[in-house]
Amino acid sequence: MKRTLFGCCVALAGVAGLGALARRGTQKKNIAAAQREEIKAPAGRPQTINWTMNYGGARLVVPTLWHQAGWVVFDLLILPDQPKAQAFYHQVRDLDEDALPARELAALLRRRPLGSVNISALTVDGRRACLSSDGWNYCGCPDEPDAAAWRKLYPRQLLLARHFGVVRCTARCDGSFAPVTRSMTMRLGPECENLPMNKSWNLPLDGRTPPSLTFADPATGCRHTLYLQPGHTDKIAGEPTLWAPGFWGEVVPPLPQGSRLNFDAGLSQAEADLWMQRREERAAQESAGNAENAEPFRPMTKNAAMIGVIGGADGPTAMFVTRKGETKQGLGPHGQPWQWCPAGLRVQTPLQAKLVLQGMQVQMQPCRTYAWNWEENR
Repeated sequence: MKRTLFGCCVALAGVAGLGALARRGTQKKNIAAAQREEIKAPAGRPQTINWTMNYGGARLVVPTLWHQAGWVVFDLLILPDQPKAQAFYHQVRDLDEDALPARELAALLRRRPLGSVNISALTVDGRRACLSSDGWNYCGCPDEPDAAAWRKLYPRQLLLARHFGVVRCTARCDGSFAPVTRSMTMRLGPECENLPMNKSWNLPLDGRTPPSLTFADPATGCRHTLYLQPGHTDKIAGEPTLWAPGFWGEVVPPLPQGSRLNFDAGLSQAEADLWMQRREERAAQESAGNAENAEPFRPMTKNAAMIGVIGGADGPTAMFVTRKGETKQGLGPHGQPWQWCPAGLRVQTPLQAKLVLQGMQVQMQPCRTYAWNWEENR
């Protein structure tokens, strides 16, 4: 059993609203206690607040704030319904989730008692804070070696909890915090899961209307049709040039609220190998002094992109491309909003595109905002 089925993870919001997933891997039972970092309270001056929230069927508790120079540290305790968590743990502890069908895995994820907690915004005394994690994260399997240490640190909250999760958060902002925190607000959610689908189609790029595509919702099994319209192929200036084809799509019947389709807009392994080969050829030409007639690199806002290459030395090469999202006003012929459906990147001028539907993002919990005030809770 992996932590996808039983475990908790916390996404921490930054100043710009970007989250960084904080998750700690499973520790093996045979690791000696002396080899593990000792779990202890953070440094700083403590302020007991015992802030309790109910979200997604679990109880969340912030017992104490530790004030340090320029930041505030706190542990977020995640306490699910214990009988449900125990029953779920016994059901999935021996399962191999890689061997489960997508729909069955999706159904198990929706019933997971310890899910993800997305802290999308945090304010301390009216000031927006940037959150980070120190790596002190515990996922609530009862056989974890660190469970006893966390119970010792928080006996009042965790003494009777067999299943729980903990994440240590550090809040920072411009300037410094007051010696005593008077108020805090925390926005949680939305909580989403990416359910795999892995469907692909080869579609022509000759300007004609592509054929409609059908797929099943991995969570509900409902059949949907994706009606496509010709889009455009952007040229991403670089050395070598990349081509980014795509289509406009309309989903009928519409997806559940908060759900959206995820497409793979990266390079296939064959295209990545070709891109690396051409890049090496270009470098060889420049080193030989034969690049006088080469096309200069002229980036523009319209076709600007960021390309990341991982590997390439003695194994598979992974390439990631980030570009600004496409939008289209109005509704499609079937009365549903348009969605941009990016296809895989190509190194050569493409005559056809490979549209890869990786999966569907499903909203599990909506956003909720919680407030704590020192005067009201003393």
